[in-house]
Amino acid sequence: QIIAEEEKAQVVTDCLRVLTTELPLTAQIEQTQAALDEASMLGDSDQILHLTTQLVQLYQRQQAMKTEEIN
Repeated sequence: QIIAEEEKAQVVTDCLRVLTTELPLTAQIEQTQAALDEASMLGDSDQILHLTTQLVQLYQRQQAMKTEEIN
């Protein structure tokens, strides 16, 4: 029964991590992508560069989180 309690605790921890980290990151990626699309339509090259850099950093964070999850 101790093992079952530890497994439950791990499930709760995993769920909290998803809610507090992964979902906000996904929302940030979506918002940044929308802003990038708008900047592209306006032809704002400075903003395009800034948002592209930001989007790459967000995707890197997302990938690092997935790598941690696997390990």
